[in-house]
Amino acid sequence: SLVASNPRETYLESMLKAHNTMRWGRQSREHPWIKVQTDKRKSQKFGQDLIYMVKLMKSNDIDALHELMKQAPDLNTKDRETQKTVLQIALDKSLTQPTFAFVARYLALKQLLFSQRLTDESIIIQALETNNPMVAEILLHLEPDLNTKNRMNQTCLDLSLHSNYRNLARYMIKLNLPSWHNQQLIRRWQSACATGDVVKLRSVLSRGFNIDFFNNDTQKTALIICTEKKYKECVEFLLKNNANVN
Repeated sequence: SLVASNPRETYLESMLKAHNTMRWGRQSREHPWIKVQTDKRKSQKFGQDLIYMVKLMKSNDIDALHELMKQAPDLNTKDRETQKTVLQIALDKSLTQPTFAFVARYLALKQLLFSQRLTDESIIIQALETNNPMVAEILLHLEPDLNTKNRMNQTCLDLSLHSNYRNLARYMIKLNLPSWHNQQLIRRWQSACATGDVVKLRSVLSRGFNIDFFNNDTQKTALIICTEKKYKECVEFLLKNNANVN
């Protein structure tokens, strides 16, 4: 009867509680392992509550969100229907309701404060794709895997460079130096831009070099340099390969 008394508990948890109760008495139900498991289950429950709140909330109902945060919910809990975390839901909503960008930043800060590491690094890619670079910058402090790619085979760094998030891109390079970011390729790329050598541009690009790379001093991409120097063939090549025109 002790084992079957609580259907929400796992069999192992129930057996441990029953064993301790029979051996040491009623107070031993508060076993450290049981407490950890209980706290984890509560955290996931509050995580689901948080998901429902963000799915249904108005953009200005931040007070209710703040109250629920006092329960330290598990922010990696996924919605049972969409299999998305609360932050992913907020990022999705920010595309049609810009005020949800603030909600997304708030959730990202809480994830950092609670020291809850990301279980899905694609959230950073989603933050960049939904024009929420501040969310991405906050999440970088949780030391995620920056080699994750989107459907277009782009990493977080690729998206940052392509979207002109220069400070963010520099920080990502500092955290995780990509294979293409070596001095030899950089010198060849800069030389090709300076002389209008489209063959050299093509050669460097074929080795995985990022087309939107910029020099930290000048803040100019290859497209800007070649346009200023009126290297028409280079400009056409860069545009054909989806260089960022902004």
